[in-house]
Amino acid sequence: MTIRGVVLAGGTATRLESLTAFLNKHVLPVGNLPMIYYPLIMLWKAGIKEVCLTTGLNHAGQIMDSVLDGHVCRRGSTEILFALDATYRVQTQPGGIAQAVALAENFANNGPVLVALGDNLFQFTIEPFVEACRQSPDMARILLAKVEHPEQYGVAILSEDSKKIMEIIEKPTPEKGYAKPPSNWAVTGVYYYPFDVFEKIRGLTPSARGEMEITDVNNLFIKEGRLAYGYCCGWWADAGESTEALVRDGELVLRTGANNPFPEM
Repeated sequence: MTIRGVVLAGGTATRLESLTAFLNKHVLPVGNLPMIYYPLIMLWKAGIKEVCLTTGLNHAGQIMDSVLDGHVCRRGSTEILFALDATYRVQTQPGGIAQAVALAENFANNGPVLVALGDNLFQFTIEPFVEACRQSPDMARILLAKVEHPEQYGVAILSEDSKKIMEIIEKPTPEKGYAKPPSNWAVTGVYYYPFDVFEKIRGLTPSARGEMEITDVNNLFIKEGRLAYGYCCGWWADAGESTEALVRDGELVLRTGANNPFPEM
């Protein structure tokens, strides 16, 4: 079964302040590589061969200049960082993660997609996650990580036996009626979807902030009993959440590496 990759590299990145006034945040350095390289390396190591990068209108050229045709070696070396067939889509207006995924419908060619946020980094490869997707191709699947501040993320409510996801709640803050977050399992930026995800996105209603929310997509799969999950092994980082995160995660990558071979359990 062919799974195609979709890497989301759009957004205005206002949380990074002046750093992104003239730059796409995904070309900023994290450790010794541009941020966008990490999800591409992750997909390549997981056996993905074709990838569609969706980006915003203002800085699309910077992503193309960084990724080229999808075949990139470490500078000054013949070491291959990733070897992918790259396609590009431009999101002309910011409309949310789900809208950006929708741009890849023709690229998906009636098949499933593995979606990765361009600012998410992982200590280990996601090969076991992708293998689980191949074993159950009609199930959507997300990757969860335990976090200390779940109110900052979309969180998954698990059943008592932890065999299934009951609901995903986006940023359960007191302002939304949650004195305490009901879960500390955050939804990371890796999602596997069968092809009918595009039909679900077409039926979405924009949220209060005017965006097509990926949480709404995941909850639609939950209602159908078709959202499975895996647990993140090692650390997970959102390098684009702040200028402090950019520095912190860069130091983390230099210390431990990223997309390392999955450890034997």
